[in-house]
Amino acid sequence: MPIKTKKRVPGRKSAPLSRTDLLPLGAARAKVLSLTTHMALAAVRSGHGDLTMLGELLRTVYIVYFICEAEHHIPLPEDFINAERCLKASMDVGEAEGLWKIGDNGMDSLEAVMALHDLQLVNKPSYRIDQAKDQLRTVLDKGVFPDLAHHLKIANPAAITA
Repeated sequence: MPIKTKKRVPGRKSAPLSRTDLLPLGAARAKVLSLTTHMALAAVRSGHGDLTMLGELLRTVYIVYFICEAEHHIPLPEDFINAERCLKASMDVGEAEGLWKIGDNGMDSLEAVMALHDLQLVNKPSYRIDQAKDQLRTVLDKGVFPDLAHHLKIANPAAITA
């Protein structure tokens, strides 16, 4: 019996998604990713963080945002902007003063984004998470950070607390 090969659909740029791509991450993998971000958050909240941990949290904010953007639904626009600003400000203070800590002013927003991240890890197909990571990598390869206030086109970004 001949082996069937998948035919490419004309106009398609990539191979069809596999069953694994269409399923959410496994529970164990989702727990590891969630634990990584929550441990980083706990460390920088207590003043025992570093640039790597703040970077991991900022990376997570961007990935969560890109997943939401791909689905044309941004549930927490102000929280994304506040979390991004809080983390960038903490990075600036850390580089200047050596204190790697997150201020209380953006903690609620950051926690809301992290909670959304946990939900995405267990509910979104793995290809969607991979796409968001690739999108972030593409932006970072250009040597810039995303600017969520610009992305979201907030009418008055100065009104968002930093």
